[in-house]
Amino acid sequence: MTPTASPNPDRGRPRALSWAASATPAVTADGRRWQLSGHLQLSAMRRDARGLLGSSVGPGPWNDAQDEAIERAVLALDELASNALRHGRSPISAELFDRGETWLIVVTDGATAELPVPAVGRPGDLGGFGLYVVADLAVAHGIDVRGDHKCVWAELPKG
Repeated sequence: MTPTASPNPDRGRPRALSWAASATPAVTADGRRWQLSGHLQLSAMRRDARGLLGSSVGPGPWNDAQDEAIERAVLALDELASNALRHGRSPISAELFDRGETWLIVVTDGATAELPVPAVGRPGDLGGFGLYVVADLAVAHGIDVRGDHKCVWAELPKG
């Protein structure tokens, strides 16, 4: 799958600086929330998210672009949730909201002193590039620290 280019405002900036403090966008509708305590819960979250995202694309004929948009959103959700489980602290939750033209992913954990930092100067086989992938897929993304928890969020286009 080749992701389409998004109008990401961080394009062209040094990648290490692409995850900045930014308020989580407001939501006006209920979303879906997953409480996470371990990596074994991620497959059920992905399966549930695919169903939820598929039902939110609206009526009309199904097409490959919609399927690719859903897979990009599931990938972003999984990357952010995996990072929280690996590097964050309880309680950890992942939320998914339908914002009309976009989907908003918000992953929250209790490690407020440990902000996500994209890998810099690391060999590719050591991993650590999920934040870059999410940033490239998203139309907007950021980190929002609120009291005793932090939110890492990304907004992805439906098309």
